[in-house]
Amino acid sequence: MPNPFNEPPTVYYTLERAGRMQLLVNSADGRDLKVLHEATQEKGDYQFQWDTNALVPGMYYVTLLLDGKPVVKKAVKVG
Repeated sequence: MPNPFNEPPTVYYTLERAGRMQLLVNSADGRDLKVLHEATQEKGDYQFQWDTNALVPGMYYVTLLLDGKPVVKKAVKVG
């Protein structure tokens, strides 16, 4: 949030069960850019402050993996 964004956004996510999670970011063309966060977490609501200062404006994909199962959301950085 917010989306689209021009300031570093906060990624909010909910884990339906405890497990090993990763937050990943990919470019619009599918290139892996960065692992934002990786941890073993309990079931619950979380947030992560995403430092987007080095990113150029464009579309990105943020993926939440919980024990290898993905949930993908689009994120758009505006100039």
